[in-house]
Parts: sequence; C-alpha cells; structure tokens
Amino acid sequence: MKDLPIVVTNQVKQLESQDPQALVAVFDAYGDYLYASATHEGALGYTSAELLDMHLAEVVDPAEHRGAYVLRTISVFYTRPIPFSSRLIAKSGARVPVSGTLRHIRADSGVRYFITCVRAAADAS
Repeated sequence: MKDLPIVVTNQVKQLESQDPQALVAVFDAYGDYLYASATHEGALGYTSAELLDMHLAEVVDPAEHRGAYVLRTISVFYTRPIPFSSRLIAKSGARVPVSGTLRHIRADSGVRYFITCVRAAADAS
C-alpha cells in the first residue's frame, strides 16, 4: 500500500480490522489491482503479488463484467459503500460467489480509487 494516498490506506486498514477474513482490494479507474489483502490466497488461490499484476476483468466472471463496470461507474455518485454480489474466478477456474461492498474514494489529487470488501458467499454471515 506504499503508493496509495493515506485516505485510501486508512480505509483499507479500517475494513481489514473490522473483518480480518474479508477480501479487501483497491483498484484504479481502469480496473487494475493496486492492493489485495493476503486473504485472497485462501479464497481464490492468488497471492497478493499475483493480483497486483492482474486486471479486475481477469478475476471477475465474464458474465459479471458489465455489472462490475456499471457498479464502478455508479459508485462515483455515492458517498456510502454500495452492497453487491458477484462471482470471482479462482486460480483453479472455479467460480466463487462473493458479496460485500464497493466504495469510491477520490484523492485530493483527483485520482479515483475503488475499494472492495467482500467475503465468499459460504463465509458470509
């Protein structure tokens, strides 16, 4: 998280402290991973380092791509987290249902960041 603005890192730390089992990720406006919590490896099989070299479209089920794009677009108009459900593709190729929230943060520089906090549906409570 070293290159992320403090407002983003503070939000990530808060989400991870509230739910240590959650999959927390930060994306840029193009869908590139900028941060992925270590919990992704247990749920999806990808290490944080692997995800940092990936695009959101590589991990979201292709049937969910349009919905993910629309959700990111809509989130820029909201000041609160938006609940959503989707399917992610694990390294094994398995589809993993997830549910959680997406929030948009605009840094003082004007750069937009998208933060997801999800749990695998079987783990959600």
